[in-house]
Amino acid sequence: MHYVFCDLCRINHDHGKRHRYTRKHREAVDHIIEKVRKAAKQAIDNVVKVDISTLVEDDADESTDESVSFQCPLTGELVSLKKRPYKGEAELRYLSSQRFREQVLTFLQREGGGDEYDIDTITVNQQAVEKFEKKCEKWKKQKKKMQAEQLEKEKEAAASEEAEKYLRELEREQIEQAKARTVWSSRGIPQHPSGMHNGQRVWGGGIVPLPPSAWIPWDIDKSEMEEVGEGKEETGQDIHQEQDRGTEVEEVAMQTLHAYSDDGLTCLKSPILKPGYRNVHAGGVPPWMDNGEQVGGVDVPEGHEGPALPPSWKKERIPGSFRQEEKEAHRTRKDDEVSK
Repeated sequence: MHYVFCDLCRINHDHGKRHRYTRKHREAVDHIIEKVRKAAKQAIDNVVKVDISTLVEDDADESTDESVSFQCPLTGELVSLKKRPYKGEAELRYLSSQRFREQVLTFLQREGGGDEYDIDTITVNQQAVEKFEKKCEKWKKQKKKMQAEQLEKEKEAAASEEAEKYLRELEREQIEQAKARTVWSSRGIPQHPSGMHNGQRVWGGGIVPLPPSAWIPWDIDKSEMEEVGEGKEETGQDIHQEQDRGTEVEEVAMQTLHAYSDDGLTCLKSPILKPGYRNVHAGGVPPWMDNGEQVGGVDVPEGHEGPALPPSWKKERIPGSFRQEEKEAHRTRKDDEVSK
């Protein structure tokens, strides 16, 4: 008599193939298949039915050599697979692999019941895998977008910090420059060396003659003054002193954009000023400081601090002419001296 050992029932029997149809054997097969079905359902629930952002493995990627181990629900053996970027992904792909499906089919054919079970309801079907892969792709796009947004926020924060730093520095400079006195015209228009008065933009340093203690040149003043006298550096203070002495000063056209011409950039051509005229950048005297006629003067009490510029007077904020009368008087005196 020939005996055969049944791994599921854990007994020796001589029933031959009839043993596969016994109640005890059928219950053992059903128990194994149910374990496989539950494992497949759990694998799907773990990765397909949850927010994939919670499954991201920070230390795993497609090129990792690390492995993850779990127990095979069919054979009970410990399976070791390469670690995947998402938690539970290795189990899902194992239970949906062609190799595992073939193992289940071989088990059913050997133990009986192959016609009673649908392999797609036991293992992880391909539709679940495709759904998971779509979620992966969607998450990758979202992650890339979030990283780009985060980078943009960091850039904006850095720019904002730089701007705040600049404003703090500007405020500090304004505090330091606050010692200078604000000059008021008879029409109530102020000028301050810092270019600011009570937080408003006014005529700044280098525009009208000022005492040396109140002279605070801007960067643009320094840049334009370097063009005077073919390389001879001459500050706005020097020019004003020469004007006060009646000395002829070389006329300089506005060169605000000259620094960019060498880079091949397109820019507006700087206007050439007529003799006897200057603009704001080149130390031009505002109209209200000119020795010519004053129209409609307004008395400003000493120490008065009013608005930087009333809207009705905006038209007055234009470059004025030099003191032509003083120049002509100076020339007349020189001519008289020569004639004597």
